[in-house]
Amino acid sequence: LMEFYACMDANDVEALDRFIAKYIVSSVDSVKQFAYGLEKDIDAVRNCLKHPHISNGPTEGANSRTKSVHRRGGGRAGVELLNAYRILTAHADVA
Repeated sequence: LMEFYACMDANDVEALDRFIAKYIVSSVDSVKQFAYGLEKDIDAVRNCLKHPHISNGPTEGANSRTKSVHRRGGGRAGVELLNAYRILTAHADVA
């Protein structure tokens, strides 16, 4: 799979296509499944290589913080406790 890492590091779409064509007929089932999965989502994988500067990291970070607050409260904590967590988090970010 070093070939796959190489084409991802180089953002080389043609190398990705060669990788898929080579390993989709592999005798190793897990490698074949991996190549098939890449082929199935080829548009998304190609866009990832063509636009490496675009990331959904900030969105995922916001989702993670929201889920963290939800898990802390468990739906039973009440507004006061959730506001206290929010205030403490805001103070921690400033400090």
